[in-house]
Amino acid sequence: MLKLLVLLTLSPLLSHAQQELDSLPETTYIGRVHKAELYYTVKGTDTTYRLRYIPLAHLGGRFYKTIEFSSVDNTLQKLYAILKSFFTDEHKRSKKYLVSFDLGNSHVTAYNQKNIGGNQVKLWTNQGEVYLDERQVDKLFGK
Repeated sequence: MLKLLVLLTLSPLLSHAQQELDSLPETTYIGRVHKAELYYTVKGTDTTYRLRYIPLAHLGGRFYKTIEFSSVDNTLQKLYAILKSFFTDEHKRSKKYLVSFDLGNSHVTAYNQKNIGGNQVKLWTNQGEVYLDERQVDKLFGK
């Protein structure tokens, strides 16, 4: 009897929870590298992109940070162009080249970083930083 009472009490809650799960937008991954991933969700006519990354300080774990931004004004392609600009002949050797921009609600500063393995772009936000080489940038954007 107690089981029946509990089941009848929880039934509306379980039904509502299933309806909420069914209405969640589907996630589509654009690209992944070992320390970052780029994906989007579509809800109605709204497309939301998310750049999820492991900050350098937490690289050994799985402590992700996310930058969320919309598809307005071709933002995804503009972000790709900014990141790729760090690997052009004109900028890849310049230690002074940096680009600051707003991405969604996050302020991002991208720096040129030279390491033993080659050039990388360093993305810095108040949530942390992540380094990406040219191959990782291409893979992240599905190129």
